[in-house]
Amino acid sequence: MTELTAFLQANIIPIFFLYGLAHFVTGLAVALESGRATQLRLSRALPFLAAFGITHGINEWVEMFSMISEKIPTLLQEPRWAEMIKLGWKALSFYFLFEFGTRLL
Repeated sequence: MTELTAFLQANIIPIFFLYGLAHFVTGLAVALESGRATQLRLSRALPFLAAFGITHGINEWVEMFSMISEKIPTLLQEPRWAEMIKLGWKALSFYFLFEFGTRLL
């Protein structure tokens, strides 16, 4: 188990990139498909699922760039208020997911 943990910690930046890419592409695909005319109740909730995917993907990429900037000593460190913006962006993405679930109920 420690080998797996060491592997994941050593490759956390590519993992964040792929995780963000998966969310972003899924959100983009759902956004493109949500414009189709249908009678299903799901179609009215799909824009919120698309918004979640896109915003959460961007959030993961911002976290990835933050980790990259920590490893480069010549770059300025991000200001303290940037953490609040990242937290707000994450909250916005989960609000979209909550709204998607609410619209389905």
